[in-house]
Amino acid sequence: MKHRLICLVAPFVLLSAQGALAQARYQQVYENSVKPGQELVYENYVKKLVAAADKVGAKTYWTSYSVSLGKPGSTYRVALNFNSWADRGAWSTIPAMMVKAYGQQEGERLMKEGGNALERSVIEVWEHLPGSSANQTNPPAPAGNFVRAQIVRVQPGMTSDYEAMTTKFKTAYEAAAGKPVVTRWVLRVGANSGYTYRRVEQVSAMSDFDGPTGVQLLQKFFGAQWAAMFAELNKMTTFRQEFISTRRADLSRAAPPATSSR
Repeated sequence: MKHRLICLVAPFVLLSAQGALAQARYQQVYENSVKPGQELVYENYVKKLVAAADKVGAKTYWTSYSVSLGKPGSTYRVALNFNSWADRGAWSTIPAMMVKAYGQQEGERLMKEGGNALERSVIEVWEHLPGSSANQTNPPAPAGNFVRAQIVRVQPGMTSDYEAMTTKFKTAYEAAAGKPVVTRWVLRVGANSGYTYRRVEQVSAMSDFDGPTGVQLLQKFFGAQWAAMFAELNKMTTFRQEFISTRRADLSRAAPPATSSR
């Protein structure tokens, strides 16, 4: 029980209003697998957490997603952005917010209830790769309702080649019709860190995924070169996983709009 609670109540990131102006350098992701039949218990707990943060005026913000396709069981992902490792020392903890908002006894009861709903929780920290991310805006585009993510594991010793290849892909995405926003990250904390990569695309509707796939866009852009590039890419990678998640506004706490200092 203690281990599950630590995973669930680990500190959330603090974001200033100014921090919302640009793409964060890092993103901490909690992937929470919920026990069968305990989805409502988990969701009610997170809603209580949102209410607690609002009640105490915490400058703590996060975005929650439920995985719709590509992962077994009931999986939720919670994303938190920060810009430097030093920021993490100032994070507010869930126990502090829950106890302050609901009192010692009720706060601990709610945390225990939420912890009991979890089957497991995994924490990862990803670093943004601006050199291979395409069509980024400042401030970033609003979060889409749906996210398609691809996880790729690269052969140790081939990460430089892989990143050079994805930098070429950036040119293709930026030349494509519709200017798809593609954000790439490298795993810095977690299993297989240093050579695991994540590509993220956000859209407003599931039907938006019906357009050309990333491979089709790259094939069209590179033409006859693509077959050799694709073969080289396959040599570099040892694992691929793709999943689609739905943004859950009811389980998220959005940062307030950035205000100008002028």
